Amino acid sequence: MISNNWLYLEPFVHISLIRNKVLLYNTLNGKALEYDNNIKIYNLVKRLDYNKNLLVVKLTKSDLANTDIKSLLYKIRVNYMGDIINSPAIKFKPVQIKPIFNIQRSIQILKESGEASVGTNVMQNLTEVSININSECNLNCKNCKYTFKQFHFCTKYDRLKTELDIIYIKKIITALAGSSLKKLNITGGNILMYSKIEELTNLLLNYTSITEFYIHYKNILEYSDAFCLLNNKFMLNVLIDFPINLNGLESIKILINKKNIKTSFTFIINKIENLIEAEEHIVKLNIENYTILPYFDRSNLSFFKNNIFISKKDIYESKPTITDIYARQVINPNYFGKLGIMCNGSIYANLNGRVIGNIKNLDLNEAATKEMKEGTNWRKTRANITPCKDCLYKFICPPISDYEYGVGSYNLCKIN
Repeated sequence: MISNNWLYLEPFVHISLIRNKVLLYNTLNGKALEYDNNIKIYNLVKRLDYNKNLLVVKLTKSDLANTDIKSLLYKIRVNYMGDIINSPAIKFKPVQIKPIFNIQRSIQILKESGEASVGTNVMQNLTEVSININSECNLNCKNCKYTFKQFHFCTKYDRLKTELDIIYIKKIITALAGSSLKKLNITGGNILMYSKIEELTNLLLNYTSITEFYIHYKNILEYSDAFCLLNNKFMLNVLIDFPINLNGLESIKILINKKNIKTSFTFIINKIENLIEAEEHIVKLNIENYTILPYFDRSNLSFFKNNIFISKKDIYESKPTITDIYARQVINPNYFGKLGIMCNGSIYANLNGRVIGNIKNLDLNEAATKEMKEGTNWRKTRANITPCKDCLYKFICPPISDYEYGVGSYNLCKIN
């Protein structure tokens, strides 16, 4: 009796094929199988990856007789990536289901549709908006680290002392009523110097999404009256650079605790000594919610290479889900669904990219539609940039971020 040997891969296994190189990656346990210049294995995996085969292929006598393929089949099984169904009773191909990421279909529909309602539908993809309300700052601007675009709360208009009129902020809030927004960020040079800060806080008290204010810790002390307008309905992100005024930071921690505002502290570092000092202050002040945020100052590339650049081991251990990987093939999760409005009204999908338009004459849903339909920031993946497009790991590697733009290189890694 003829036996049918069906090889299948689990739907959580990611396949990458580049030239004669093969990668099988188990997104559940981080295990990986790699092969280079093995044409038999390459052709078999290519058959598995073919859309119509849906990760299931029938093994031939030649496949089963090949030593390399037998070794591959063993490793697939022991690494829980798949198995062989061997039964004379199974005459027809077993069914396997591959995940589907619907955003690609939505983009195609958007390109082909001429309906006015499409913009409203796009707003359902909007998850985060940042409003830079002013550029004026009472801190010393010389060599200010906030001028680096990797910080979404900075602006290149620092010395122009510009602020966004409250009527445009109201326009934004009204437009967001038809979105799926999860978070609204209020940023600026020093937002406590905003001329309509009281009117702004009253406006946002009735807003249902989470609102987070980004404020440098030194500004909280100097503008404590304006800071008192914030209450525990809002979130606060306290920005901390070096050198740190520890007494000032302690006073701010006490003030925040009294107001019972949910707070996160962001320590902005550019060298390993900053990290050591930050960790000491975190322990001393009993800070629970914090982020360590490295920044590139054009002179600390060695610090980035030693601490930020990722290795193959880092990539594997990150264990992106199969959904993450499918998403990274179509969109950039670091930017998708996010818009930033600067204090001069300019709208960006990414501060490193081009201006989409201006909130003074462009609706927010029109801006989101334009970016989805024509832009490249929401959909800038490693598949379309050099050298990443020729890398086996391009979709399990973290998506392009502001760090790549800051350093001026896309491959911030220790691979090859």
